[in-house]
Formats: sequence, structure tokens, C-alpha cells
Amino acid sequence: MENDSIPTPSKLFATVNDGNMTAMQAASICRKMMAAYEKTYRAIQSQLLSEIQGYGKEKALVYGCQFSTSSTGNRYDYSADGQYSEIEKQLSERKKLLEIAAKSGKIVIDPDTGEEIAPVPIKSYSSTTILVSIKENVFEEGIVVPVYKDFAE
Repeated sequence: MENDSIPTPSKLFATVNDGNMTAMQAASICRKMMAAYEKTYRAIQSQLLSEIQGYGKEKALVYGCQFSTSSTGNRYDYSADGQYSEIEKQLSERKKLLEIAAKSGKIVIDPDTGEEIAPVPIKSYSSTTILVSIKENVFEEGIVVPVYKDFAE
């Protein structure tokens, strides 16, 4: 496995800090690499599971990573129960009224019952999230990232 054109995280970080690359350029490279690695990781799942199962109950340790399996458990279809669906609908309607009261800072009246709904406090405040979308097809011939000779190790 050759590593002559893949920027290491520390060199990528240093290149941004040195002003030789913008943070957006570095983020583009990071996102494309993450997407390519995730695609590869998903593609090798069946082989990976076979290898892990070969260890039996023991956990495998490879390159500092421990491998084992775990069951995710069953998921039930609660929507098949009419009462559950009705309660879920009522809960959804209640949440809408609570949000209206919270956003307005005033008591609102439930139109069906006449009940006064007091504002609820904010549990956690919103934050700004950075969204990065890959607009190039990076999976046809491998990852598409600019190669910088100073990234070679």
C-alpha cells in the first residue's frame, strides 16, 4: 500500500496553519477522503465479519484496533398497534403546542380540550453546523483530491 500522495492529518493541519492552503480546501480533502474510506469500509463488511468470526469469542487486535461483533437487537413495528399509533399522534400534537408556547413565550390554549399550555424551557440551544457536500464523483477511479508534494512521507 503506497502512501506517497495521501496527506497525513498533521501535515494537512500544518499546511493550513502555515497559510499554504485554505481551511475550505483542507476540509474538501478531508471530506473526500472520509467518503472514500467509508465506502471502502462498507464494501469489505462481509469479509471483515468472516475474519472476526474466525477468532471465536476472542477479540482480535490489529493495528491498534480491537475487533469483535455485537448484536444490534430486534426492532419492533409498533405502528401495527392502533393504540400506540394514536398515542404517538397525540404526543406529536402536544409537542407542536408546547413548541408554539415556548417560541411565543406565552400560554396557548389547546383547541381540542381548552387546556392552558405553558411554555417549556429550552433543553439545549441550537448551534451552527458546517455542511460539506461532495459535488464530484470521487468513487469512479478513486478519490479525487489535489496532490501536494509536501504531503509525501
